[in-house]
Amino acid sequence: MVAASRRDRNLKPQTDDSPVRLLYAYYDRDADIAMISFENGRANSERYDWGLIDRHPDDGHLMGFEIWEASKMLPAEMIAALPLAGKPAVSAA
Repeated sequence: MVAASRRDRNLKPQTDDSPVRLLYAYYDRDADIAMISFENGRANSERYDWGLIDRHPDDGHLMGFEIWEASKMLPAEMIAALPLAGKPAVSAA
């Protein structure tokens, strides 16, 4: 997963061997996909009709979501609150 922009917010204290934890979200209007990610790194993606759940390959903890056809799956207010892909300061509204 690669985001157009990322804001580094530590979710817990980092140690040298801990994964990089980032929280970012965006909406890609052209693809109609909402991305919500909690952590960067290798992931196993579980595919569903609505999109993907990304889990860590070692312990299975949640790393993020990709929601397809987001304009049909999510409330309009949520999509409007997400930054647009490639334009970190601009919301989808």
